[in-house]
Amino acid sequence: MNNLNNFFNSIFAFGSELCITFFIYGFVGSMITLIWSVFIIKRLNRQGKFNRPNKVWAFAAGITKFYVPVVCMVMMGFFTGIYGVNSKVNEKIEHTVHTAIDVMNLNNISMDNLQKHLNGQRSLEQGLVLELGKNNGDVHANTIIAKSMLRELGHPREIDELVEKIQTVDFSKFNKGLHFGVSYYATDYVDSFFWVAYRFVLSFFVLGFLKLPILEVIIFTLYNRLFATKVKARASTVSPSVVLS
Repeated sequence: MNNLNNFFNSIFAFGSELCITFFIYGFVGSMITLIWSVFIIKRLNRQGKFNRPNKVWAFAAGITKFYVPVVCMVMMGFFTGIYGVNSKVNEKIEHTVHTAIDVMNLNNISMDNLQKHLNGQRSLEQGLVLELGKNNGDVHANTIIAKSMLRELGHPREIDELVEKIQTVDFSKFNKGLHFGVSYYATDYVDSFFWVAYRFVLSFFVLGFLKLPILEVIIFTLYNRLFATKVKARASTVSPSVVLS
């Protein structure tokens, strides 16, 4: 019972730690994003990037100046919060993996015996070739016969390929970098789940909250290309005498 209580207490403690990490990382990320957003918006405003052809359009662009920084702040808060949780989980996994490997005491494992055992494994094709070799010394012919028989029986070739790959494994480097290698693959597997969360947050905010400001910028850019250049071209063709009159 005590072990069960300790297990749940450890889960609760780690969950609380993840929540605190999420809020701390999220707060820092959102504040940095807000500061940069205000700086960029002010710079774009001085350059006249929010000027529009009429008052209604200018009003909508003016709302965007305040709306976009808030959305970006919240979005980046989620991004950095998830990143903080991701980092904390990876640290926990690395510590657990290293502890488990140390407990295994791999120094007591004979790599030579393990290598000999795996090298002694035979695929079904190799075993069949050896059996045929008892009556026929032509290894090449026996191999063709074995392949044909296994194909006729519907034996999956992938099984023999797996055995052949195992035979070529070099276990002399088994202990070298094992802590890093195992923890790397473990954290890489966990990261694949967090990447789903990153993509979800990006899609949620861009498609749900930023699509209209992005569409407005695209329309204004097209407007400038189609109409503003024509207005400038007509203005440049006006003669000086007309202007003076």
